[in-house]
Amino acid sequence: LTDLSHALDMARVNVERNDSNAEVFALDWSNPRDSEAFDLVQQYDVVLAAECILPKLYPLEPFVGCLDNVIGPSTEALVAVELRTWHEFDPKSRFVELCASQGLRVETITEGLDPDFIADDLEIWRVTRGASTEKQHDWVQVTKWDADEVRLDCDLKEGRFSVSHVQQRNISERTWPSSIASSRAVVTGFWDINRGARVLELGSGGGLAACVLARLGCVVTATDLPANLPHLEASLARNGVLAKVQVRPLDWSQSPASV
Repeated sequence: LTDLSHALDMARVNVERNDSNAEVFALDWSNPRDSEAFDLVQQYDVVLAAECILPKLYPLEPFVGCLDNVIGPSTEALVAVELRTWHEFDPKSRFVELCASQGLRVETITEGLDPDFIADDLEIWRVTRGASTEKQHDWVQVTKWDADEVRLDCDLKEGRFSVSHVQQRNISERTWPSSIASSRAVVTGFWDINRGARVLELGSGGGLAACVLARLGCVVTATDLPANLPHLEASLARNGVLAKVQVRPLDWSQSPASV
């Protein structure tokens, strides 16, 4: 068992509680071969990792670099992942891309799994030495994100489209990462929303997610406080979807009669 040195106390407690002969060592992803775990064993047959794909907390590069250091010619690494959306990139696509750059192959395990532990948002990836065979595609690219504008390029089988938001610094007229994450989740199918679905968006702000939903064929009602609607409508118009989106005022503290 390995982890950063400050995180090992509970691991040792659990090893003792379960009367296990497992050994516990500190290991830093930036220098895994410096760990005592490699003093006696230079190459492990199996490497296990779970919940290490968390771009909100830390970048993927150190983890992939660690795998590159510890995976030998015959090593099999199994990475258990809870699939999450992230506003800047698709975590799985980025992981496969980074592994390929290090000569590592990533395969999604689909057979032989315990049916009691199968869920739509859980996957196990097998990582070994070799050319990548699993093709991943990042359907949403954040091609611009600065203080003035955010732009998303969405690439679907049916075609490619772009949406943008000219943002301001106030709360209602800025682009929040959650709206990008929502857009990515819809485009990639992480959220399975059918074309023609009736969607009510609360607190639409600049309407980035509403623009994406409208371009995907959803029937969208975008709502926000009355003072915020001119900016919302301007954003929808700029993206060519104003005629496809119902814009309504909605104060969460009042009865939602307007929608």
